[in-house]
Amino acid sequence: ASAALSSIGWWLVAFVLFGTLAGGAGSLVSRQEDSGSVLTPLIMALTLSYVGAIFLLNAPTSTFAKILSIVPPFSGIAMPTRMAIADVPVWEIVLALGLLAAAAVASLALGATLYKRSVLYTGSRLKLSDALKRTA
Repeated sequence: ASAALSSIGWWLVAFVLFGTLAGGAGSLVSRQEDSGSVLTPLIMALTLSYVGAIFLLNAPTSTFAKILSIVPPFSGIAMPTRMAIADVPVWEIVLALGLLAAAAVASLALGATLYKRSVLYTGSRLKLSDALKRTA
């Protein structure tokens, strides 16, 4: 039960991270058909997190597993997996959660900026670099 509750907590923080990035990136497209190309990097990061957590099952105490479970966005999937199958020092859990929460807050700010700058934009697809350069 504790592993399930822990996983839900980690999932919520990771959802904020990916959700706000997806919302901000999705606001850059003018047509629904363009959304796949904009969201592909986020989907790849999520897929790599999942695949990395599967490899983590074989060696939960390896250096690769420790790094993967601390670095956002991978920590949202890797750390709960590692916590369920091995003893993880408390400082690693606190560090991973702190970094994931900081990344989620930063992604919220970035997503809000992208949305704010692109929602009133008219014309073709707004590039990420243009949205970040524009003044509000």
